[in-house]
Order: sequence, then structure tokens, then C-alpha cells
Amino acid sequence: MADLLLSALVPIVVKKSGDLLAQRISEMWGMVDLSKRLEDKLLEVQDVLTDAEERGNTKPSVRSWLTKLKSAAIDADDILDKYRRQDAVRRGHKIGNTHHS
Repeated sequence: MADLLLSALVPIVVKKSGDLLAQRISEMWGMVDLSKRLEDKLLEVQDVLTDAEERGNTKPSVRSWLTKLKSAAIDADDILDKYRRQDAVRRGHKIGNTHHS
């Protein structure tokens, strides 16, 4: 996953978080709007990241920030995978590992 662009990783995290949040929140509180707002914000962030990745080629400070943000996005992706696996086990389903290492 080291060569994966951050702007390519964000949609993966958006999809996973949106799917999980929509399902769980709607089950618990019926608050699908919260999930939609999160998805919308993450998609806005993706546009900024695309621009930042272009600037990161010439600006070391932007490149450093992107490296830290990419690490956080990978951690979020891993947490969502773990949560999805745990949720599937609780529900009695078996799913594959989708880790991107």
C-alpha cells in the first residue's frame, strides 16, 4: 500500500466508513443523515488531497503533511476492516481480509 496515492485511498475509506456507519447508525438511531454528511465531507477532502498531492511534488512541507495524513488514512482503513470483521463475527458471517498491505 506504500505506493497507493492518498487520493486513491480516501474513496476506499469513504466507502467502508459510509457503509458501516449507515448500517449501524440507522440500526441504532435511524440517523442516516450523519453518515451522508460524513461521506460528503470526506469527498470534499479528497478534492483538496488531489491538489495537495500535485503540490507535494515541489513542496517538502506539503509532502510531509501528506505522509502523515496517509498514515492516518491507512490506520482508519485498518480500523474499519477490523470493525467490519468483528461485526460480521457477531452477526455469524465470515468475511475475507481486505487489508491493503
